[in-house]
Amino acid sequence: MSAERAAAVARGGVVRVSALADGVLWLAVFLGGFVIFEPAPYELFLVAVIPVYFMAGLKIPRSVGPLLVCLICYVTGGLLSTSQTGAPRFVDALVYVGVSLFLAISAVWYAALAADDWRRIRLIERAYVGTAVLVSLLGVAGYFRLVPDPDLFLLYGRAKSTFQDPNVFGPFLILPSLVLARRLMTGPILTRPGTVLGLVILVLGVFLSFSRAAWGMLAVGLPLLAAVVSANFPTNRQRLRLVGIVVAGVALLVVLIAVAASIPAVYDILVQRAKLVQDYDGKDGAELGRFARHWAGFMLATEKPFGIGPWEFDRLYIEATHNTYLKALMEYGWLGFVSYVTLVGFTLRRALPLLWQPRPWQGFAQCLVVSFLLHMVVGWIIDTDHWRHFYLTFGLIWGLAAAEAAHRRARPDRAAEPA
Repeated sequence: MSAERAAAVARGGVVRVSALADGVLWLAVFLGGFVIFEPAPYELFLVAVIPVYFMAGLKIPRSVGPLLVCLICYVTGGLLSTSQTGAPRFVDALVYVGVSLFLAISAVWYAALAADDWRRIRLIERAYVGTAVLVSLLGVAGYFRLVPDPDLFLLYGRAKSTFQDPNVFGPFLILPSLVLARRLMTGPILTRPGTVLGLVILVLGVFLSFSRAAWGMLAVGLPLLAAVVSANFPTNRQRLRLVGIVVAGVALLVVLIAVAASIPAVYDILVQRAKLVQDYDGKDGAELGRFARHWAGFMLATEKPFGIGPWEFDRLYIEATHNTYLKALMEYGWLGFVSYVTLVGFTLRRALPLLWQPRPWQGFAQCLVVSFLLHMVVGWIIDTDHWRHFYLTFGLIWGLAAAEAAHRRARPDRAAEPA
Protein backbone atom coordinates (compact mmCIF):
# COMPACT_ATOMS: atom_id res chain seq x y z
CA MET A 1 0.00 0.00 0.00
CA SER A 2 1.37 3.40 -0.96
CA ALA A 3 1.99 6.11 1.61
CA GLU A 4 -0.79 8.23 0.08
CA ARG A 5 -3.24 5.33 0.26
CA ALA A 6 -2.31 4.59 3.86
CA ALA A 7 -2.76 8.25 4.79
CA ALA A 8 -6.18 8.32 3.12
CA VAL A 9 -7.28 5.19 4.97
CA ALA A 10 -6.04 6.69 8.25
CA ARG A 11 -7.94 9.92 7.62
CA GLY A 12 -11.08 7.94 6.83
CA GLY A 13 -10.71 6.04 10.08
CA VAL A 14 -10.33 9.26 12.04
CA VAL A 15 -13.44 10.70 10.40
CA ARG A 16 -15.48 7.59 11.25
CA VAL A 17 -14.30 7.61 14.87
CA SER A 18 -15.08 11.34 15.13
CA ALA A 19 -18.56 10.80 13.69
CA LEU A 20 -19.17 7.95 16.14
CA ALA A 21 -18.02 10.10 19.06
CA ASP A 22 -20.35 12.90 17.95
CA GLY A 23 -23.23 10.44 17.71
CA VAL A 24 -22.54 9.15 21.20
CA LEU A 25 -22.48 12.70 22.60
CA TRP A 26 -25.72 13.60 20.82
CA LEU A 27 -27.43 10.49 22.20
CA ALA A 28 -26.13 11.17 25.71
CA VAL A 29 -27.65 14.66 25.77
CA PHE A 30 -30.85 13.44 24.11
CA LEU A 31 -31.34 10.73 26.74
CA GLY A 32 -31.24 13.42 29.42
CA GLY A 33 -34.88 14.10 28.64
CA PHE A 34 -36.04 10.63 29.72
CA VAL A 35 -35.94 10.12 33.47
CA ILE A 36 -39.28 8.42 34.05
CA PHE A 37 -37.59 5.72 36.14
CA GLU A 38 -34.23 5.28 37.86
CA PRO A 39 -31.60 4.36 37.04
CA ALA A 40 -32.53 6.18 33.84
CA PRO A 41 -31.11 5.31 30.41
CA TYR A 42 -29.06 8.50 30.74
CA GLU A 43 -27.15 7.16 33.74
CA LEU A 44 -26.59 3.71 32.27
CA PHE A 45 -25.36 5.18 28.98
CA LEU A 46 -22.97 7.69 30.54
CA VAL A 47 -21.55 5.15 32.97
CA ALA A 48 -20.55 3.12 29.92
CA VAL A 49 -19.20 5.88 27.67
CA ILE A 50 -17.48 8.40 29.97
CA PRO A 51 -14.59 6.06 30.88
CA VAL A 52 -14.08 5.29 27.19
CA TYR A 53 -13.66 8.98 26.34
CA PHE A 54 -11.06 9.52 29.05
CA MET A 55 -9.20 6.31 28.19
CA ALA A 56 -9.17 7.46 24.56
CA GLY A 57 -7.27 10.59 25.56
CA LEU A 58 -9.83 13.22 26.57
CA LYS A 59 -8.04 15.67 28.86
CA ILE A 60 -9.33 17.83 31.68
CA PRO A 61 -7.79 21.28 31.11
CA ARG A 62 -6.24 23.10 34.04
CA SER A 63 -8.81 25.89 33.72
CA VAL A 64 -11.52 23.35 34.65
CA GLY A 65 -9.59 22.48 37.82
CA PRO A 66 -11.73 24.59 40.19
CA LEU A 67 -14.87 22.79 38.99
CA LEU A 68 -13.25 19.42 39.65
CA VAL A 69 -11.91 20.39 43.09
CA CYS A 70 -15.20 21.93 44.27
CA LEU A 71 -17.19 18.89 43.15
CA ILE A 72 -14.75 16.49 44.83
CA CYS A 73 -15.10 18.42 48.09
CA TYR A 74 -18.89 18.54 47.67
CA VAL A 75 -19.18 14.77 47.22
CA THR A 76 -16.71 14.19 50.07
CA GLY A 77 -18.99 16.23 52.30
CA GLY A 78 -21.84 13.96 51.25
CA LEU A 79 -19.85 10.86 52.14
CA LEU A 80 -19.04 12.28 55.58
CA SER A 81 -22.71 13.12 56.04
CA THR A 82 -23.73 9.48 55.60
CA SER A 83 -22.05 8.79 58.95
CA GLN A 84 -24.97 10.63 60.55
CA THR A 85 -27.55 8.36 58.92
CA GLY A 86 -29.17 5.54 60.85
CA ALA A 87 -28.25 1.94 59.97
CA PRO A 88 -31.55 1.11 58.20
CA ARG A 89 -31.00 3.97 55.73
CA PHE A 90 -27.22 3.85 55.42
CA VAL A 91 -27.09 1.92 52.15
CA ASP A 92 -29.71 4.21 50.58
CA ALA A 93 -27.66 7.20 51.74
CA LEU A 94 -24.56 5.81 50.04
CA VAL A 95 -26.52 5.30 46.83
CA TYR A 96 -27.72 8.90 47.05
CA VAL A 97 -24.17 10.20 47.35
CA GLY A 98 -23.16 7.84 44.54
CA VAL A 99 -25.66 9.59 42.28
CA SER A 100 -24.12 12.92 43.28
CA LEU A 101 -20.70 11.55 42.35
CA PHE A 102 -21.97 10.40 38.97
CA LEU A 103 -23.51 13.80 38.22
CA ALA A 104 -20.29 15.53 39.27
CA ILE A 105 -18.31 13.33 36.88
CA SER A 106 -20.80 14.10 34.11
CA ALA A 107 -20.28 17.85 34.64
CA VAL A 108 -16.50 17.47 34.36
CA TRP A 109 -16.95 15.30 31.25
CA TYR A 110 -19.09 17.91 29.51
CA ALA A 111 -16.61 20.61 30.48
CA ALA A 112 -13.70 18.62 29.04
CA LEU A 113 -15.59 17.92 25.81
CA ALA A 114 -16.53 21.57 25.25
CA ALA A 115 -13.01 22.74 26.10
CA ASP A 116 -11.48 20.19 23.72
CA ASP A 117 -13.58 21.38 20.77
CA TRP A 118 -16.10 24.19 21.16
CA ARG A 119 -17.93 23.01 18.02
CA ARG A 120 -19.39 20.21 20.12
CA ILE A 121 -21.56 22.93 21.66
CA ARG A 122 -23.58 23.04 18.45
CA LEU A 123 -24.18 19.31 18.66
CA ILE A 124 -25.19 19.54 22.32
CA GLU A 125 -27.52 22.44 21.54
CA ARG A 126 -29.28 20.50 18.78
CA ALA A 127 -29.63 17.39 20.94
CA TYR A 128 -30.97 19.33 23.94
CA VAL A 129 -33.47 21.33 21.88
CA GLY A 130 -34.58 18.17 20.07
CA THR A 131 -35.23 16.14 23.20
CA ALA A 132 -36.88 19.11 24.94
CA VAL A 133 -39.36 19.67 22.11
CA LEU A 134 -40.15 15.95 22.00
CA VAL A 135 -40.72 15.52 25.74
CA SER A 136 -42.69 18.77 25.89
CA LEU A 137 -44.89 17.52 23.07
CA LEU A 138 -45.42 14.26 24.97
CA GLY A 139 -46.32 16.21 28.10
CA VAL A 140 -48.82 18.40 26.25
CA ALA A 141 -50.31 15.40 24.43
CA GLY A 142 -50.56 13.49 27.69
CA TYR A 143 -52.25 16.41 29.42
CA PHE A 144 -54.93 16.62 26.74
CA ARG A 145 -55.14 12.80 26.64
CA LEU A 146 -54.11 12.56 23.00
CA VAL A 147 -51.82 9.55 23.55
CA PRO A 148 -52.36 6.02 24.89
CA ASP A 149 -51.96 5.76 28.67
CA PRO A 150 -51.80 9.56 29.16
CA ASP A 151 -51.51 9.22 32.94
CA LEU A 152 -47.95 8.03 32.38
CA PHE A 153 -47.09 11.66 31.54
CA LEU A 154 -49.09 13.28 34.37
CA LEU A 155 -48.76 13.71 38.12
CA TYR A 156 -51.55 15.21 40.23
CA GLY A 157 -53.13 16.66 37.09
CA ARG A 158 -49.87 18.34 36.01
CA ALA A 159 -47.76 17.51 32.97
CA LYS A 160 -44.52 15.76 33.92
CA SER A 161 -43.87 14.07 30.56
CA THR A 162 -40.93 11.67 30.74
CA PHE A 163 -39.79 12.97 34.13
CA GLN A 164 -40.74 11.90 37.63
CA ASP A 165 -41.71 15.39 38.77
CA PRO A 166 -43.37 18.36 37.00
CA ASN A 167 -41.03 20.63 38.97
CA VAL A 168 -38.08 19.11 37.12
CA PHE A 169 -39.81 18.82 33.75
CA GLY A 170 -40.66 22.54 33.63
CA PRO A 171 -37.17 23.88 34.41
CA PHE A 172 -35.64 21.35 31.99
CA LEU A 173 -37.41 23.24 29.19
CA ILE A 174 -36.05 26.67 30.12
CA LEU A 175 -32.65 26.55 28.39
CA PRO A 176 -34.00 25.26 25.04
CA SER A 177 -36.80 27.85 25.25
CA LEU A 178 -34.18 30.57 25.59
CA VAL A 179 -32.18 29.10 22.69
CA LEU A 180 -35.17 29.16 20.33
CA ALA A 181 -36.28 32.58 21.56
CA ARG A 182 -32.82 34.00 20.87
CA ARG A 183 -32.91 32.66 17.32
CA LEU A 184 -36.09 34.66 16.76
CA MET A 185 -34.61 37.73 18.45
CA THR A 186 -31.58 37.76 16.16
CA GLY A 187 -32.89 36.40 12.86
CA PRO A 188 -35.81 36.63 10.43
CA ILE A 189 -38.95 35.20 12.00
CA LEU A 190 -40.96 34.55 8.84
CA THR A 191 -38.34 32.14 7.51
CA ARG A 192 -38.22 30.18 10.77
CA PRO A 193 -41.68 28.63 11.26
CA GLY A 194 -40.10 25.52 12.80
CA THR A 195 -38.42 27.64 15.46
CA VAL A 196 -41.70 29.40 16.25
CA LEU A 197 -43.56 26.08 16.49
CA GLY A 198 -40.85 24.58 18.68
CA LEU A 199 -40.94 27.55 21.04
CA VAL A 200 -44.75 27.37 21.29
CA ILE A 201 -44.52 23.67 22.20
CA LEU A 202 -41.89 24.39 24.86
CA VAL A 203 -43.88 27.26 26.37
CA LEU A 204 -46.99 25.07 26.51
CA GLY A 205 -44.95 22.40 28.26
CA VAL A 206 -43.72 24.90 30.85
CA PHE A 207 -47.25 26.21 31.38
CA LEU A 208 -48.88 22.78 31.75
CA SER A 209 -46.21 21.61 34.19
CA PHE A 210 -47.84 24.11 36.55
CA SER A 211 -44.42 24.58 38.12
CA ARG A 212 -44.32 28.02 39.68
CA ALA A 213 -40.53 27.92 39.57
CA ALA A 214 -40.58 27.20 35.83
CA TRP A 215 -43.18 29.92 35.23
CA GLY A 216 -41.01 32.44 37.03
CA MET A 217 -37.87 31.31 35.23
CA LEU A 218 -39.51 31.76 31.84
CA ALA A 219 -41.14 35.07 32.77
CA VAL A 220 -37.83 36.51 34.00
CA GLY A 221 -35.52 34.66 31.62
CA LEU A 222 -36.98 35.86 28.33
CA PRO A 223 -36.77 39.62 29.08
CA LEU A 224 -33.36 39.13 30.73
CA LEU A 225 -32.09 37.37 27.61
CA ALA A 226 -33.60 40.12 25.45
CA ALA A 227 -31.73 42.73 27.51
CA VAL A 228 -28.44 40.85 27.08
CA VAL A 229 -28.98 40.45 23.34
CA SER A 230 -29.97 44.10 22.99
CA ALA A 231 -26.84 45.24 24.82
CA ASN A 232 -24.76 43.38 22.24
CA PHE A 233 -26.54 44.89 19.23
CA PRO A 234 -24.48 47.57 17.44
CA THR A 235 -27.42 49.69 16.21
CA ASN A 236 -30.62 51.17 17.64
CA ARG A 237 -32.53 49.82 14.66
CA GLN A 238 -31.77 46.27 15.78
CA ARG A 239 -32.79 47.13 19.32
CA LEU A 240 -36.08 48.62 18.11
CA ARG A 241 -36.79 45.46 16.12
CA LEU A 242 -36.12 43.40 19.24
CA VAL A 243 -38.61 45.50 21.22
CA GLY A 244 -41.23 44.76 18.58
CA ILE A 245 -40.49 41.03 18.78
CA VAL A 246 -40.76 41.08 22.58
CA VAL A 247 -44.11 42.89 22.46
CA ALA A 248 -45.44 40.45 19.87
CA GLY A 249 -44.14 37.52 21.92
CA VAL A 250 -45.83 38.75 25.08
CA ALA A 251 -49.10 39.20 23.19
CA LEU A 252 -48.87 35.67 21.79
CA LEU A 253 -48.08 34.30 25.23
CA VAL A 254 -51.12 36.02 26.73
CA VAL A 255 -53.32 34.57 23.99
CA LEU A 256 -51.95 31.06 24.56
CA ILE A 257 -52.53 31.29 28.31
CA ALA A 258 -56.03 32.68 27.79
CA VAL A 259 -56.94 29.86 25.41
CA ALA A 260 -55.53 27.23 27.76
CA ALA A 261 -57.25 28.80 30.78
CA SER A 262 -60.59 28.61 28.98
CA ILE A 263 -60.46 24.85 29.56
CA PRO A 264 -62.07 24.20 32.99
CA ALA A 265 -59.54 21.58 34.12
CA VAL A 266 -56.66 23.87 33.23
CA TYR A 267 -58.30 26.86 34.88
CA ASP A 268 -58.84 25.03 38.19
CA ILE A 269 -55.21 23.96 38.49
CA LEU A 270 -54.01 27.36 37.28
CA VAL A 271 -55.92 29.15 40.03
CA GLN A 272 -54.67 26.70 42.64
CA ARG A 273 -51.01 26.87 41.53
CA ALA A 274 -51.07 30.65 41.11
CA LYS A 275 -51.50 31.12 44.86
CA LEU A 276 -48.38 32.60 46.39
CA VAL A 277 -48.52 30.30 49.41
CA GLN A 278 -49.44 26.64 48.97
CA ASP A 279 -50.62 24.29 51.72
CA TYR A 280 -47.15 22.79 52.05
CA ASP A 281 -45.63 26.28 52.36
CA GLY A 282 -47.50 26.83 55.60
CA LYS A 283 -50.32 29.33 55.90
CA ASP A 284 -48.85 32.76 56.54
CA GLY A 285 -45.48 31.13 57.25
CA ALA A 286 -46.88 29.03 60.08
CA GLU A 287 -44.70 26.54 61.95
CA LEU A 288 -43.50 23.64 59.77
CA GLY A 289 -44.40 25.51 56.60
CA ARG A 290 -41.77 25.60 53.88
CA PHE A 291 -40.11 28.82 55.01
CA ALA A 292 -40.35 27.95 58.69
CA ARG A 293 -38.59 24.68 57.83
CA HIS A 294 -35.87 26.66 56.08
CA TRP A 295 -35.21 28.69 59.21
CA ALA A 296 -35.29 25.64 61.46
CA GLY A 297 -32.93 23.82 59.11
CA PHE A 298 -30.37 26.62 59.00
CA MET A 299 -30.44 26.82 62.80
CA LEU A 300 -29.96 23.06 63.05
CA ALA A 301 -27.03 23.24 60.62
CA THR A 302 -25.06 25.42 63.04
CA GLU A 303 -24.89 22.40 65.36
CA LYS A 304 -24.20 19.75 62.70
CA PRO A 305 -20.86 20.25 60.90
CA PHE A 306 -21.24 16.90 59.12
CA GLY A 307 -24.90 17.51 58.29
CA ILE A 308 -27.59 14.99 59.21
CA GLY A 309 -27.44 12.67 56.19
CA PRO A 310 -29.60 12.18 53.09
CA TRP A 311 -33.39 12.25 53.72
CA GLU A 312 -32.99 12.81 57.46
CA PHE A 313 -34.45 16.31 57.12
CA ASP A 314 -37.54 14.82 55.45
CA ARG A 315 -37.95 12.44 58.39
CA LEU A 316 -37.58 15.20 60.98
CA TYR A 317 -39.79 17.81 59.34
CA ILE A 318 -42.13 15.62 57.25
CA GLU A 319 -41.41 17.60 54.06
CA ALA A 320 -38.23 17.98 51.99
CA THR A 321 -35.94 21.00 52.32
CA HIS A 322 -37.08 22.67 49.08
CA ASN A 323 -33.90 24.73 49.21
CA THR A 324 -30.69 23.66 47.48
CA TYR A 325 -28.46 25.64 49.83
CA LEU A 326 -30.11 24.23 52.93
CA LYS A 327 -29.95 20.78 51.37
CA ALA A 328 -26.20 21.21 50.93
CA LEU A 329 -25.88 21.90 54.66
CA MET A 330 -28.15 19.05 55.70
CA GLU A 331 -26.91 16.33 53.34
CA TYR A 332 -23.32 17.42 52.55
CA GLY A 333 -22.37 19.19 55.78
CA TRP A 334 -20.36 22.36 56.16
CA LEU A 335 -17.75 21.10 53.71
CA GLY A 336 -20.37 20.44 51.05
CA PHE A 337 -22.09 23.78 51.63
CA VAL A 338 -18.87 25.79 51.38
CA SER A 339 -17.86 23.80 48.30
CA TYR A 340 -21.20 24.41 46.60
CA VAL A 341 -21.30 28.13 47.34
CA THR A 342 -17.67 28.44 46.20
CA LEU A 343 -18.50 26.58 42.99
CA VAL A 344 -21.42 28.92 42.32
CA GLY A 345 -19.18 31.94 42.85
CA PHE A 346 -16.41 30.60 40.60
CA THR A 347 -18.95 29.64 37.94
CA LEU A 348 -20.50 33.10 37.92
CA ARG A 349 -17.06 34.63 37.58
CA ARG A 350 -16.36 32.41 34.56
CA ALA A 351 -19.86 32.79 33.11
CA LEU A 352 -20.54 36.52 33.03
CA PRO A 353 -17.73 37.46 30.58
CA LEU A 354 -19.17 34.92 28.11
CA LEU A 355 -22.19 37.21 27.69
CA TRP A 356 -20.15 39.89 25.97
CA GLN A 357 -17.33 38.13 24.12
CA PRO A 358 -18.08 38.09 20.34
CA ARG A 359 -17.28 34.45 19.71
CA PRO A 360 -18.94 31.76 17.58
CA TRP A 361 -20.41 30.29 20.77
CA GLN A 362 -21.70 33.58 22.18
CA GLY A 363 -25.36 32.98 21.33
CA PHE A 364 -25.59 29.67 23.16
CA ALA A 365 -23.43 31.01 25.99
CA GLN A 366 -25.88 33.87 26.58
CA CYS A 367 -28.77 31.42 26.91
CA LEU A 368 -26.68 29.14 29.09
CA VAL A 369 -25.64 31.88 31.51
CA VAL A 370 -29.17 33.29 31.82
CA SER A 371 -30.47 29.77 32.51
CA PHE A 372 -27.76 29.25 35.13
CA LEU A 373 -28.65 32.49 36.91
CA LEU A 374 -32.31 31.46 37.00
CA HIS A 375 -31.44 28.07 38.48
CA MET A 376 -29.33 29.75 41.15
CA VAL A 377 -32.30 31.84 42.23
CA VAL A 378 -34.92 29.06 42.24
CA GLY A 379 -32.46 26.99 44.26
CA TRP A 380 -33.78 28.93 47.26
CA ILE A 381 -37.26 27.42 46.88
CA ILE A 382 -36.61 24.02 45.30
CA ASP A 383 -34.02 21.24 45.42
CA THR A 384 -31.81 21.15 42.32
CA ASP A 385 -28.92 19.02 43.57
CA HIS A 386 -29.81 15.98 41.44
CA TRP A 387 -31.10 17.72 38.30
CA ARG A 388 -29.14 16.19 35.44
CA HIS A 389 -29.56 19.17 33.14
CA PHE A 390 -28.21 21.48 35.85
CA TYR A 391 -24.92 19.59 35.97
CA LEU A 392 -24.84 19.79 32.18
CA THR A 393 -25.14 23.56 32.55
CA PHE A 394 -22.27 23.68 35.03
CA GLY A 395 -20.07 21.63 32.72
CA LEU A 396 -20.82 23.62 29.58
CA ILE A 397 -20.13 26.96 31.25
CA TRP A 398 -16.75 25.75 32.46
CA GLY A 399 -16.03 24.18 29.08
CA LEU A 400 -16.78 27.41 27.22
CA ALA A 401 -14.75 29.41 29.72
CA ALA A 402 -11.84 27.04 29.05
CA ALA A 403 -12.36 27.43 25.30
CA GLU A 404 -12.29 31.21 25.74
CA ALA A 405 -9.04 30.98 27.70
CA ALA A 406 -7.50 28.79 25.00
CA HIS A 407 -8.69 31.21 22.31
CA ARG A 408 -6.99 34.11 24.06
CA ARG A 409 -3.74 32.19 24.48
CA ALA A 410 -3.70 31.06 20.86
CA ARG A 411 -4.64 34.39 19.27
CA PRO A 412 -3.78 37.19 21.68
CA ASP A 413 -3.38 39.83 18.98
CA ARG A 414 -6.21 38.84 16.64
CA ALA A 415 -9.52 40.65 16.52
CA ALA A 416 -12.48 38.89 18.05
CA GLU A 417 -14.44 36.63 15.77
CA PRO A 418 -18.06 37.58 15.10
CA ALA A 419 -20.76 35.57 16.82
